[in-house]
Amino acid sequence: MLFAVAALTEDSKESPRQVARRIAYDRGHALGAEVKAELRLRPPGRERALAVAEETLSSYGYEPYRTGEEISLRNCPFHNLSRRAPDLVCGLNREFIDGLLRGLGNE
Repeated sequence: MLFAVAALTEDSKESPRQVARRIAYDRGHALGAEVKAELRLRPPGRERALAVAEETLSSYGYEPYRTGEEISLRNCPFHNLSRRAPDLVCGLNREFIDGLLRGLGNE
């Protein structure tokens, strides 16, 4: 769906890749804000934001793990596509996760 929206963006001065990254960030941000509201999180500290992000990503098919203050992924739900376009898919994942963390309140 994300790729279709990006490809059909006619009036944008952004490339389809830029649009896709922006949409991934926006979707992550919206999800983070939703989770924050559901959990009634006040602005969480870095540790709490990372823990909630890790739990949320797990529920969406990712297999996140933490190394200090960094979240890495053991797998990607889009593994088959990432073999063909790793820069694009990994970039979208990074934008989604960044948006998620920011939506949780880790601005």
